[in-house]
Amino acid sequence: MQRRFLAARERITLPFGEAWTRMFPDRDIAPRAEGPKIEFDQLLKHDNAVALQATSPSEVGPLPDSVRDLSILLGKGDLENQTFNFTQVLDVVLQRGLVLTDNRRLPLARSYDLASLGRQADLQDGSKVPGELYRLKNGSLEQRARYDSIRGLFAHLVGCSFEVQATPDPEAAGNLLIDVNLPEGGLEYPIAFAGAGRQEALVLSTLVAGDPGRVLVLDEPAVHIEPTLQRRLVYALQSRAQCIVITHSSDLVAASKPVDLMRIIRVAPGAEGSTIRRVPKQLEATQQARWLQRLGTGDTRSLLFAAGAVLCEGPTEVGALSTWWEASQNPGWVPPSGANIALVDVGGDQGFGTYIDFLTIFGIPWVVFADGPALVPGSKLHKYLESQGMLPDDSPKDEKNFAAWKKYWQGVGVFSVASDFGIDGSKSGEFEAFLENLDLPLFRQVGQEIGRRSKPRIGAVFAARCQPPADVITLYGLIRQHLAGA
Repeated sequence: MQRRFLAARERITLPFGEAWTRMFPDRDIAPRAEGPKIEFDQLLKHDNAVALQATSPSEVGPLPDSVRDLSILLGKGDLENQTFNFTQVLDVVLQRGLVLTDNRRLPLARSYDLASLGRQADLQDGSKVPGELYRLKNGSLEQRARYDSIRGLFAHLVGCSFEVQATPDPEAAGNLLIDVNLPEGGLEYPIAFAGAGRQEALVLSTLVAGDPGRVLVLDEPAVHIEPTLQRRLVYALQSRAQCIVITHSSDLVAASKPVDLMRIIRVAPGAEGSTIRRVPKQLEATQQARWLQRLGTGDTRSLLFAAGAVLCEGPTEVGALSTWWEASQNPGWVPPSGANIALVDVGGDQGFGTYIDFLTIFGIPWVVFADGPALVPGSKLHKYLESQGMLPDDSPKDEKNFAAWKKYWQGVGVFSVASDFGIDGSKSGEFEAFLENLDLPLFRQVGQEIGRRSKPRIGAVFAARCQPPADVITLYGLIRQHLAGA
């Protein structure tokens, strides 16, 4: 029977009806005509108890395989005229097809009685992994093959294999002490002394290398494993199981091919409760390529876990603003790192649109920190926000009134420290001009020390040697307010 279940699970993308008939291939089921759809909402509101009853089609007909298998799984002796309630059926389905893990791990158990070694262990908290490995290692051909698969996956994740050793328990007659040991350098030592990362890799390997067709729900697996192991785990999961990974780690977010984009789901908090945000399915090929290019960097994927983002036009702004805002000691001050606000270099004013699109779709509040030219009516930023319907209609009538336009832009989350548009060729509207106005000798000295090409370092070093300007500190307060109300 076990072989039949495994064969049925080789295809994991079947429609539910086809998957059910392959898992329980009744010999006497003929193709059914399409009937009315079941209204589950109405069914679940029924006042009376709901039961499932299955009997043989006729007194002389064979018992359906599905009824026989279900009876055996539920431990029923009499296979005829069985009645099963919904809870029993659902319990069997979940136990065989859904594996839940807890993000809290208990220490690995050592002592096992023989009865517990004869049945599959509960792996939710990870403590029974040694007993399960021992059962598989000494089980049937199929179980031994799974044991070898677990060892192979573990070696892939951490770079070494493991051995399972069993000895009589001197303190409990009839029990076995089972240890998982790591051989290394001609010696071996218990995995319990190898650190939390390798223990977690052992638990995950045991879970992932199981029967095909299951659904694994991994809650915060990154709590115990380092970034390199996380990245290896992502690709191991894709080829071995159907998984739901709940995480706050960007290293566990796969973004290497178009299908990965559709798998990313962000639970975005909001004033009226959390909402589900994901990439729209109708993305064109060029849009998919653009998204993959952005998400290919860990910094961009980390935005999925940010409370807000400040999109800066260049690296000088990121270096200077982060230094000033992090160093301020004002009472009640919460720097960007403490507020989970990310400062992002978008690579010029042409990069704002892509990031805004990304952040908006996933429900991440954002603001823009731009140079003067980006505030000009008709700029790339202006055209993009206008095309997205993000600009109010009360724009200033005078296109040359910089003060009016700067105030207008702040209302939609676009901030600047520029004093004019700076489109006359003087570059007076750029952030570097703002730094020069603060302290020209210091700016030149930093440029000579570091070199003009290292803009992030120029911004950071300049800001470290210059007191934070009052208007920059005030601007951070306005940005915090805008992000909180977005």
